[in-house]
Amino acid sequence: MYRYNRSVIRVVQEQPALPHYRVPVFRALAETSGWDYQLVYGRLPDISNVSPDGFRASHMQQRFLLGGRLIWVQAQLDYARRTQSDVLILTWNSRCVSLLPALRRARREGVKTILFGHGFSRFEKGYTRRLRNAIARRADALLTYNHSARQRLIAEGFDPGRVFVAQNCLDQSEIERAKCDWLSRPDDLRAFQLKHRLNEGPRLLFVSRITVKTRLDLLIRAADVLRRDHPGLQVNIVGGGDASELKQLVSDLRLEETVRFIGAVYGEMELAPWFLSSDLFVYPSAIGLSIFHAFGYELPVVTDDDIPNHNPEIEAMRHEVNGMMYRSNDIESMAMTIRAAIGSRERMMSLRAGAIRTVKENYNLSQLISGYRDAVRAVTAGR
Repeated sequence: MYRYNRSVIRVVQEQPALPHYRVPVFRALAETSGWDYQLVYGRLPDISNVSPDGFRASHMQQRFLLGGRLIWVQAQLDYARRTQSDVLILTWNSRCVSLLPALRRARREGVKTILFGHGFSRFEKGYTRRLRNAIARRADALLTYNHSARQRLIAEGFDPGRVFVAQNCLDQSEIERAKCDWLSRPDDLRAFQLKHRLNEGPRLLFVSRITVKTRLDLLIRAADVLRRDHPGLQVNIVGGGDASELKQLVSDLRLEETVRFIGAVYGEMELAPWFLSSDLFVYPSAIGLSIFHAFGYELPVVTDDDIPNHNPEIEAMRHEVNGMMYRSNDIESMAMTIRAAIGSRERMMSLRAGAIRTVKENYNLSQLISGYRDAVRAVTAGR
């Protein structure tokens, strides 16, 4: 008969990938007293994996079926055994056809299960919503990225005592180190600005992968409007991806001196001077973790008001507190919003204070980890 130490909870978490920004989260989970934590992770084509650091981890295989529309993860079933885990945290993805068999096996084996995910899909239809919830009802607990998703699940009939929140965030320690390092060397920061021809501005910044859904075309067209009142305007776009159509738009509008494509920049020390040399962070649509990157540098954020189209992190956005929102798909509204933000020194100072306060008080690593621990504590109560 299998024997295990009842004083230690074996927690296994399955994740589709291991990006660098998740390492501090998994490390903190591994440091939880009374836990034996292990990560099992796969590989995704658009995410670069990093090496585990400070936690036990192993790589797993993922099979993509029907052209990637469905996924089979054998590890979900392999770890849904009493010999492998006490608590199994699984990615909540209804396209993963191994998820339901894993939940069934875990129930038979006496392994507690937690599904972790958005809790919704921006473009799902009624039947996919019903499928997602049907799968969720077979888990012992649910863990969502934000409070809005939790409230939606409760409204759909889920027990509030089974639904928890691990507010998504970034570990701000690396950002803080890079920020302090550059600010302690003002001459070097000024040399960076001279090297990259960063004038007096105003200077707008975008940092993320360039994709269609981020709607950078709107930002470029808004820059065309803004330069009439702000001839020194600069828009710096930092990130990899196909920018050919955007560059053609810049050329058509003769904005080569206003809008610049910097390309991909990796590493916080290399990114920091771009943030520190900017006045406003503009992410036209579908913002995610980038909101916390900007807030960490005390940069207010401008994005659109189409909340369902954003990622869960949009919950941190507070209009006129840590940023400003414009009417979705409205170029004139974006230009007017940016103009209002940069046009008042008092407003800008207030927004900057609100941005840094948001990540220090409400969206930090300790709160994220607390969500995990609360969920595990609930499913193992009376163990």
